[in-house]
Amino acid sequence: MDKPYLKTVGTLPLFDPEAGVVVAEPPCNEEGCWAGAPSALFDDRTGTFYLSYRIRTLLRDYGRAGRGGETRVATSRDGTAFETVWTGRKEAFDALSIEKSCLMLTPERRFRLYVSYASVHDYKWRIDMMEADDPREFDPAQRVNVLSPEGTGTEGVKDPVMLIVGGLWHMYVNTAPRPAGADFAMLNRMHREGNAFVAGEVATCTGLATSPDGVRFDWAGEVIPAGSGWDGYLARISTLVYTPPVFTAIYDGRPNSGANYSDRPGLAVTHDLR
Repeated sequence: MDKPYLKTVGTLPLFDPEAGVVVAEPPCNEEGCWAGAPSALFDDRTGTFYLSYRIRTLLRDYGRAGRGGETRVATSRDGTAFETVWTGRKEAFDALSIEKSCLMLTPERRFRLYVSYASVHDYKWRIDMMEADDPREFDPAQRVNVLSPEGTGTEGVKDPVMLIVGGLWHMYVNTAPRPAGADFAMLNRMHREGNAFVAGEVATCTGLATSPDGVRFDWAGEVIPAGSGWDGYLARISTLVYTPPVFTAIYDGRPNSGANYSDRPGLAVTHDLR
């Protein structure tokens, strides 16, 4: 919260986590089940809040039907009580698992959903996009790929966080870098379970891709590297907020592969979005 009289500007306001309310219930009450990875927007034409999130279940209990099984879109008039209006199952994406999606409104006021998933064909993470006049009309059969390991020279990209600034689309993604000198055995260890991000072979960072239209992206590379302490194994952006005169990012960190699924948040600021 800006307080110029205290020589403080460009900061996020604090909030009380205990004042939060649940807007999407998990499918079960066990560890490893959750409704999460949210992306939200507000359509001022209709006074409607839109929320994208995913449903995750326990792999050991549900086999291939478990893990990230669904991506959903819900609507609300008050930002608290949400009703699901669209669901996409991972089978419709030929996916082993679905993780974070990002919901966007184009300047032409069409809805887009950018979905990250691990493909059943190569076990690598990528990001596809669907577009429709209404989220209820999203069709996975009509999706197009917008970011891939092949196009970025990495071993995987997922969990998009997006912002349009000055007409330029910015997509921030969790990135699994390609290890220098990696041999077949290392790459097999990275991908055999369909999740290079938790295999323990590489530390993952936040990368950036930019586009004039939100479809054709150019890869800009790493923007938030893994650190040397609490974020030494993972540095993944989760949200980006304009706090003039800077942008403030909240990002997730892990110290090592033993801390998978136990992330801690950190703050980063940028003047140039890189």
